[in-house]
Amino acid sequence: MNKNPFLIKYTDITQSPAASFLSLFNPKTLDSINSYISTELFTIQYFQSSPGAGKTSIFRAFSPEILKALLSTKTSSETSKDLYLYMYNNGVIDDKIQTLTISLSCAKNYDIIDELVSSGRSKQILFSLLNSRIIISALRSVCTVCGVDFNDETLEKISFINLPDEFLANEKIQKNGLSLFKWARQEEKSICSFLDSFGEGTFENTIIHSTLVALQLFSPQNILYNDEPFVSNTIIIFDDFHKLSVEQRNRINNSLCLLRPQLNVWIGQRLDALGNHALISSDGMDGREYNSSVILDDSWSKQNSHFHSWLQNIADRRVKMANIDGLTEFNSCLDTLRPLSDKNYIKNIEKGIKECIKNIKDYSNGNSFKYDDVINFITQKADIEERAKLMMELEIFARVNSNDQFELCIEPTVTIDEFKNYIEKKDSGLLVAEYYFSIRNGIPYYYGFEKLKKLSSYNIEQFLSFCSNIFDLSITKSLSSKNRSNLSFAVSAKEQELAIKTTSEKRWNDILRRFEQGEQIQNFLMHIVNMSIECRDKYRNSYSGGAITGIAITQEDCRKIVKSEKYKTVLQLLNCCISARYFEKKEVEQGGKSWVVLYLNRWICAKFNLPLSYGGWKSFNADKLYDVLKTTDWENDQ
Repeated sequence: MNKNPFLIKYTDITQSPAASFLSLFNPKTLDSINSYISTELFTIQYFQSSPGAGKTSIFRAFSPEILKALLSTKTSSETSKDLYLYMYNNGVIDDKIQTLTISLSCAKNYDIIDELVSSGRSKQILFSLLNSRIIISALRSVCTVCGVDFNDETLEKISFINLPDEFLANEKIQKNGLSLFKWARQEEKSICSFLDSFGEGTFENTIIHSTLVALQLFSPQNILYNDEPFVSNTIIIFDDFHKLSVEQRNRINNSLCLLRPQLNVWIGQRLDALGNHALISSDGMDGREYNSSVILDDSWSKQNSHFHSWLQNIADRRVKMANIDGLTEFNSCLDTLRPLSDKNYIKNIEKGIKECIKNIKDYSNGNSFKYDDVINFITQKADIEERAKLMMELEIFARVNSNDQFELCIEPTVTIDEFKNYIEKKDSGLLVAEYYFSIRNGIPYYYGFEKLKKLSSYNIEQFLSFCSNIFDLSITKSLSSKNRSNLSFAVSAKEQELAIKTTSEKRWNDILRRFEQGEQIQNFLMHIVNMSIECRDKYRNSYSGGAITGIAITQEDCRKIVKSEKYKTVLQLLNCCISARYFEKKEVEQGGKSWVVLYLNRWICAKFNLPLSYGGWKSFNADKLYDVLKTTDWENDQ
């Protein structure tokens, strides 16, 4: 077995056996969709996310295979107990499976239909193929839910109370599940043969497909097994919906809204399928009459504390899967010794404190004694970490309160109480001081599980990628340990930071591989990074974590960018960066205006030694973005 379970991509577990999936999946991630699980209200629900946010894994949790495995283990398995209770409490299962889940991936070259077939016929071909595959997938799911093999005998026991009008004229598909399966299989085979001939063969529809008529068959009140209803809810899942062409997505959306099927429809797609305005701002989301939408990335960020606790659970599950003696939780892989207290950095720390004192004197406006009382107070602190952070905070205080002018009159000295009051008002002050002091003096800052959680930027797969390198180092360290009776898996802060930097560098280089205009995207991101570094190096920003780490655009300018042809390339660039999650998007109200704030993904911050906190951003209007874009050569590359 692969000894590094963190290398198993989050999407890969959707293809793994049920036992492996249950050992890795954290059911707490399902909390964000509680309101969409219903046996009474039938809805069309859209799930959008960036790659790796966990959308497909959430869908897999409701598959018949997983529900069947849950019923067999119930609460006996520690890894599946929570998921069993979740499904039980939400009525998905009780003493048997109560929800029929039908899954269909749209990543099967449906988009080539529009290229091979004339527009008049392409709609029929699309719905014919989808209806056939829905039927086949649904019949397989029925057999799994009923705990029977998929064969002719069991298919004959599946029947339907009502058939859609389109099926009534075809006697071959009126009998039972077996006749329906044979018809759907032949229909799919004929369509695929027709498409393989590049649309030059012949294909005759046995029925006219103008909508997703197959959905009407599998509503919970319409489908029977042994002449009895057997489920109380049905969910049809269209995953990878973004793989379809825009026209195909529109056709399916229209079909669903017109049909109003008596079952739940879940549609999963990447963020870039949202459309130009909706991707930049929810202010431009199209109103939909019969569905709702959830962006998982935003949902995770709104549940910040819960999401971070889920990451701990996910990491521990991966460690347990490795099945390594003496290693049961991920925190055992992380050295808890703080670098500012580490004797290995004592020279750097002492030198850094002296530099702080020099800078404080320089910013005392000619009054060299102004901060002496506070400096002496800090110097007497026994703990060197406390001394370092307090002295750095005093330097920030001195810089902020300096007007850079030599004063003829000697001002009163700053008292210890004044400095203490200043610190008390700055909730994040000492955290900023630690960041500044560490970055300036070559002391590790990006280490520990709290930093790893922030580096996730609310993306599970991104979190796993950072944990992966650290886990490898942990295993290597244990193998090289001389004392086999007392193995140490703990990776030092310096090694953790190196692993984080290595992962960040790989992600940065990956931009060139993912996008044809990757170099231009990098140049645009670097413009923001350079702006942030310039702000950081002033060492005076307690309020924003040490530096600005994002830009903000008013909703008004967002609308201008979408509507005006002048800003077409700006729109394309922003769409690329948001859909690829190079930006974390947040919407805020400030100064009487509505803003769309685009924060740099936290791995970009780690690569360029920027803070991981949020709060600092600089406003950009449409014209400024356009001017920045011209310097990236994006327009010339189109």
